[in-house]
Amino acid sequence: MKHLRKLFVVFLMTKVLLPLASQGYGSQQLVPAGHWVYDSLSALCLETKFLSIADNAPLSVKEIKFYLSCIDYDSLSYGGKVLYDKTLEYLNQHKFAINLKPVKIGLNLNLNPTVLARTNDNIEWSMATDYTGKENEYKDGYAVESSYTGNDFTNPLAVIPVTFDIDDKFIIETQFSLGPSQFGLLKDSYLNHNLRYDLSQYDFYTPKVANASFTHVFDSGWGFNLHVARSGLQIGNTSTGSIIYNSTFDTNVYFHTEIFSRQFKYEMNVIEVNHSDNEEKFMYLHSMEVIPWKWLKIGFLEGTLINGGFSLRYMNPLMILHSFGTWTELNTEWEEKVYGEAHTCAYMGLSLEILPCRNTRIYVLYSQDEIQPPNELTSDNGKSVPDGWGYQAGVEVKIPEEHGGWYAAGIEAIYTTPFLYIKQAKEWSLYSYRYNMQSNGDTPLCSWIGTPFGPDAIGFQAKFGYTMPKKWNAEADYLFVAHGTHSFGIFSQYADDGEGTYNSYYPAVKFRNGLYSAEDAEKEARDFRLTGTVQFTNQLAVKGSYSFNDHITAKAQLMYQFVFNNNNKSGNFQQGMEIALALNCSLF
Repeated sequence: MKHLRKLFVVFLMTKVLLPLASQGYGSQQLVPAGHWVYDSLSALCLETKFLSIADNAPLSVKEIKFYLSCIDYDSLSYGGKVLYDKTLEYLNQHKFAINLKPVKIGLNLNLNPTVLARTNDNIEWSMATDYTGKENEYKDGYAVESSYTGNDFTNPLAVIPVTFDIDDKFIIETQFSLGPSQFGLLKDSYLNHNLRYDLSQYDFYTPKVANASFTHVFDSGWGFNLHVARSGLQIGNTSTGSIIYNSTFDTNVYFHTEIFSRQFKYEMNVIEVNHSDNEEKFMYLHSMEVIPWKWLKIGFLEGTLINGGFSLRYMNPLMILHSFGTWTELNTEWEEKVYGEAHTCAYMGLSLEILPCRNTRIYVLYSQDEIQPPNELTSDNGKSVPDGWGYQAGVEVKIPEEHGGWYAAGIEAIYTTPFLYIKQAKEWSLYSYRYNMQSNGDTPLCSWIGTPFGPDAIGFQAKFGYTMPKKWNAEADYLFVAHGTHSFGIFSQYADDGEGTYNSYYPAVKFRNGLYSAEDAEKEARDFRLTGTVQFTNQLAVKGSYSFNDHITAKAQLMYQFVFNNNNKSGNFQQGMEIALALNCSLF
């Protein structure tokens, strides 16, 4: 009888809910950075020899469909047409939802059991490294969110997505999650998994995804999007993570305004980076991209980070933010003496993309938070201020094939100066941190605004792969990263002048406070070589996924690492294997 009652309940629920479950993929829903839909859209645009304006993420389904509608379907190859149809079919597919007109409530349950193993615990896990020896004075060190966030093998054990779609005009989405924190997942030396029974190892900071979005497209060929989200913003389409603004930057919240067309895009982003009793960080970004000819795209970004309260004046899209001269406004008399400039960081980004031939693009990105022009290098103080800038460049080839998949190959190189993202003090440097409320509560979880490599790095990646959407993909890649000693640990360096404690790592600050001579400060500030004993990391990886059906996908990665000067210690050579296995199971 007990089994009959269970069957009756299931039958009743089916009869009640299934008639209500008729909602397609909401057109207002945001598609996260890194989704295969973006790669598909890029491949289709490259095949038609017309660059895509859709390099930033997340974008709404409606906006992505707009870009698809701009593609000349007849000019696609047979394989390109199959890929186009698959992409559009995916965006239109039906998801489970309870239809309470005009509101549709979407529900799901995703399970992500994961197993991680390695052979050498002297080498950091690939999903939690900053490629340095983590030299610092923090009591319990620091953890790296820049490599951890968004990795295929660091998903929470259980995720419950919930969406409220109002008449397909506005959507609210959240994803409640339950799973170990970074400390809980990687607590053991050689073998780890996310099926932890100790709740103190679980991440208290949930949900990871929470957003609301509204998009409208006009018949005249342009549209706009407004959305608010916790984090996940990305500016630039690269292989190893954008040097300008990467989706791994862990923020409290951001508000996004966007105007777009086929060949033009303007974006404004207001980001709350950190908020605590003694520290507030707000960042204001304005960016513009234009495709003057179908083979050329140019982008420009200007921004200001303020270590202080919210201010409307930085939201003016046509104002040159640097002209506010904020660095002179927020200093106390003591900070003026110690730091010179305080509580602000100017930021700039440039991008260039060229389509030299069918299926191929060449891209260059540049980011900058400090540069000393010749007229500022005439004094000892000017010479002691280090430049903070970096370049990222690559070539990518994507070729659709007749079954609706695509081959992809690419090479990418990156260089960051020792002080990119790093200003006079941690409070106005371009990084975020938070603390876990469970285990390891004194260890900061840190992430850079841009590339996960951070400052003080030279990197190179080559990769080749094949993707069949919604079925399987395989990829092989080689990554080389040379990294100096500058990373998050630098923010733990302090000194005391009798009036207060200040960060003491910056050459100009050392000079102002008598810790460096003018010659020593200039020598460090004007030296663009990697600092200290350089760690050389080499990673050879093969990875892939296979979808058994719409509900179960298996993922695996096998990596061989060999590291020279491991932990920035001269002569310390280490090598080892790392394997990661995961299942992604979806109820609906």
